[in-house]
Amino acid sequence: MIADRVKKYYLDQGYNCAESVIHAANDEWELGLDDNTFKALGCFGGGCCCGNLCGALAGAIGAIGAKYIEKDMHSSLKAQELTKKMMQSFCDELGSEMCEDLSVNKTPEQRCFKVVESAAKVLDRIVEEK
Repeated sequence: MIADRVKKYYLDQGYNCAESVIHAANDEWELGLDDNTFKALGCFGGGCCCGNLCGALAGAIGAIGAKYIEKDMHSSLKAQELTKKMMQSFCDELGSEMCEDLSVNKTPEQRCFKVVESAAKVLDRIVEEK
């Protein structure tokens, strides 16, 4: 489960929210992603560095893309469906997709781990449902 792996990256190794989710998904699904992919997702941390779209959510959507996009997003119906489901389920569960709104869950010791773990759990759940 991605949710079982995300703590290692977020709390133990200090990666940001987006990086932690994509690293955990890479491990769980054996995606074979390279360092450039992780770097590209890194900029989504902290709500794209300004409190906007939650980085953990962005990392989860990146993982969906890495696993399910075949040629391109336009022709990848499963990736489209799962992305929509991820957005909706995340918002239903956490009340917002905005980092600024979700940061009320932040603590000095664990940072936004509750949100990161929730994103990973939602991702696990929606993929298992398919």
